[in-house]
Amino acid sequence: GDRNAMDAVNAASVSLKGDELASHAPTRDERAIVSSLYSDSYLPGILTLAQSLTTVNTAARYVLLYFPERISPRSACLAQEAGWELVPVERIAPPDNRRLYYRYVDQYTKLRIWTLDKIGVKVGVYLDGDTVVKRNVDELFTLPYNFAAVPDVYLPGPGFVMDINAGVLVFRPSTAVFEDMMQKVPTAKYNHGDSEQGFLRMYFARQVLRLPHIYNANMAIKYRAVDAWHSIK
Repeated sequence: GDRNAMDAVNAASVSLKGDELASHAPTRDERAIVSSLYSDSYLPGILTLAQSLTTVNTAARYVLLYFPERISPRSACLAQEAGWELVPVERIAPPDNRRLYYRYVDQYTKLRIWTLDKIGVKVGVYLDGDTVVKRNVDELFTLPYNFAAVPDVYLPGPGFVMDINAGVLVFRPSTAVFEDMMQKVPTAKYNHGDSEQGFLRMYFARQVLRLPHIYNANMAIKYRAVDAWHSIK
């Protein structure tokens, strides 16, 4: 197998495993719904996401990574009023400053969610700013795994695949894992066109717990399998 992938699996094992995970159920303050705000244009989505989380009685902190140099004071204030705990972060550029699809150029910064152990987060659920939560998903905080995600669905393309979609992630923060990621990003072999999603597929490899599509109902499902869409929407 790929040496980088195997090294990553070993590094990702820095955090708790097995019975240790099950015996360390996180408290409300140790749980976090995490998202990111890299542009004022995404503020409506972030506010809508917060409202949906509150509506379904999510028992966790709302943590928002943001670029203080890009986000206006007004947007920051509105996000805080919606319940978000703002965490300023520095951008992580793509390796070798590769040119990426415009929506992906800041996405390596998402890897900073693994540093949230520094503010007391033991288990996080990352949600992209264009997601909406329709039902309480607090059960995700009790999963005895280091990393979980939903398989991806492509349109056009192969449709349902085993590759993960990084729009919804369950993770256990570990600054040691983050530092290991930063060492591997420049040299790891993966599809760089997929930005951080491609890296995470490689990094966690067989360690990924694949969640049912109900936890990340990608709109592509509606066009690929309308019956499946109606069963999970």
